[in-house]
Amino acid sequence: MMLDTEKDIYEGAYISVDSSITPTNGNQKLVRGINGANYIRVTCSSSDSKMSQLQWIQESDVKSSIPKRLIEGSMCSFFRSYMDNIKIFISNHPNEYP
Repeated sequence: MMLDTEKDIYEGAYISVDSSITPTNGNQKLVRGINGANYIRVTCSSSDSKMSQLQWIQESDVKSSIPKRLIEGSMCSFFRSYMDNIKIFISNHPNEYP
């Protein structure tokens, strides 16, 4: 993640990778999904300088028959929690994120 103070843009890209720090799956036939590339961009709102606009492009390949509404509800909950955590992080680092 990078902060461009001249353009007031906070952006980053990431991708999930296999890691030895996560426990191995005993049943190798069960794969719930694969996360691909993700891009996050936060910019200052053009209509209100005290607000931000979040753009998040996420590539995910869900491998099971989970109902679409359940996934959408989980993602909404995740995004709300993520934004709350970003607010806390930024307020705890005021000198780094003006």
